[in-house]
Amino acid sequence: YQRSEKHRALAGDAAAHSVVLLKNDGLLPLGRPGGPRTIAIVGSAANPKLNLKNDLLPDYFSGGGSGHVTPGSWITASQGLEARASELGLVVVSSPSDNVSLALRAARDADVVLVVVGA
Repeated sequence: YQRSEKHRALAGDAAAHSVVLLKNDGLLPLGRPGGPRTIAIVGSAANPKLNLKNDLLPDYFSGGGSGHVTPGSWITASQGLEARASELGLVVVSSPSDNVSLALRAARDADVVLVVVGA
């Protein structure tokens, strides 16, 4: 496994550049005075299950078999967003599944909805 500081920095840079913002009509950045106070995080990709026990079994990120990579550490989208929201004093409502009814309920209870989806 390549887990040097240089490789971790490269992986972090690649992850940061892979985020897609479809539209910002003045809502961002979150946490500013007078801005949204409640965030809904929806989608099963926000908190995926990792396979850390058997390199040959698939997981959400890298499938399985000989190409499977077990990460040395990870933070899910939900964990990262909830930590940052807490720092900003924002309330988080989660629906970490693909259940549309639950996602709609979370969305109704929030000022902003962050949808986390995969490929």
